[in-house]
Amino acid sequence: MQGYHGAERRDEQAPYEPPPEPASATTHAREFHRGDTVTFNDRDGRNITGVIVRINQRTATLGTADGGTWRVPFHALRRVLDV
Repeated sequence: MQGYHGAERRDEQAPYEPPPEPASATTHAREFHRGDTVTFNDRDGRNITGVIVRINQRTATLGTADGGTWRVPFHALRRVLDV
């Protein structure tokens, strides 16, 4: 082999070490409950605020003040803190 020297060759392979688990950056369904006030940005960049009316497997169904409903994935939701 061209460019390969015996000094670079290793007869033993290092044991496999799996990469570390990434920090949990995802938001899970169990972090939200019915009645929580949450906000998210829609596709047009508008900030929508609503109350969770239903928890689905991958999304939450929100009801907004203007009577609309949205189905939003949990990773897009942010909790609104009552001050």
